Amino acid sequence: MYRLDLQLLILDSFRFEPWRGPFPRLLKVLGLEHCDVETAASIAKHIHDKDFLAELYGQLNFAMWLGKDGQWRVIDLVHLKPRKVPPGFCTLCLVDEDDRKELIKAVDGAWVHHLCLQTYEQRRKEELINE
Repeated sequence: MYRLDLQLLILDSFRFEPWRGPFPRLLKVLGLEHCDVETAASIAKHIHDKDFLAELYGQLNFAMWLGKDGQWRVIDLVHLKPRKVPPGFCTLCLVDEDDRKELIKAVDGAWVHHLCLQTYEQRRKEELINE
């Protein structure tokens, strides 16, 4: 699978909705659960490539990473706003984390994913300016 095709598929599949799950479920959400081994291997190669992930994050505002628990996270950073959440949730994307080590503490004490932190802090500043 080509890099650009995969990026477009990720944009279409995960827009507005933060997601967490293992690789087979990722393929299913992308509509590729019945793909051949070569296509699955190509997708796995791309999503483990730091340059691919940097493009998603830097140019397309999508955070994607493999968590410490072996599950993938995909988060559309454009359409999220900070909210009050119970412990164990990311304040920006609202993904429930079983392992608190997946979250880091922001300056104001909120817990967020490492790739959500910059967007969270930017949105908090915007909220404070608009208040």
